[in-house]
Amino acid sequence: MITTNLPNVRKELDAYKVKLVADVKATRDEMIVTAMDIIKPKISSKRAYTGRGANKKYLKTEAGAPPHKRTGNLFRSIKGKKWSKGTAVYGASVGPNRVFYAHILEHGAKNGSWRHAFMEPSYKEFAPIAESIIAKNLGRTV
Repeated sequence: MITTNLPNVRKELDAYKVKLVADVKATRDEMIVTAMDIIKPKISSKRAYTGRGANKKYLKTEAGAPPHKRTGNLFRSIKGKKWSKGTAVYGASVGPNRVFYAHILEHGAKNGSWRHAFMEPSYKEFAPIAESIIAKNLGRTV
């Protein structure tokens, strides 16, 4: 008589899949929070004007410095969005949402003026941190 342990193997694989999916989701969620914590300080919280009413004058932001805050819309628009496709593909995006001038601040106008990058420096700071988050959360499963 031939005996098999396939039912036990199937149970272990299913349990492993559940654990792996939970760890991948935890990794994604931690990466979103960390990325937002890095990006938001890159946008100056300092108000960009002096005076009040008719005497209000907007201050010019120095080249390469974080953009000054006028309305706060850019700061509030930084959102993290989670997504998945099936059970094998998980992703996230973090960045400005619904602010038409965000790309102008990031890349500058056609002549190169108005460039006050906040996403690119954030990404460069986030990349090595992302590797450690992945190693921490998935290293215990894989």
